[in-house]
Amino acid sequence: MCLKLSEVTDFYHIPQPLYYYRRHSGNLTNEQFEPIRWSQKAINNALKRRGLDSQYELSMQVVAHFTIKSKHRSQKHF
Repeated sequence: MCLKLSEVTDFYHIPQPLYYYRRHSGNLTNEQFEPIRWSQKAINNALKRRGLDSQYELSMQVVAHFTIKSKHRSQKHF
């Protein structure tokens, strides 16, 4: 949606949420890679609409970041 809007108007960052996603176990967006595929398709479609697909192509890298943390809370010092 943001890519399409950017083709017809300017937009500005507002530092507050204007909408929320409702998520539950039945959502299709809970599949891990589905949102990535949707984004890839939206970017490729935007390149085509703008006539830039002959000059540019999308390069994508998916990276996982794992962190192991202690389950114990650290003691607060006052």
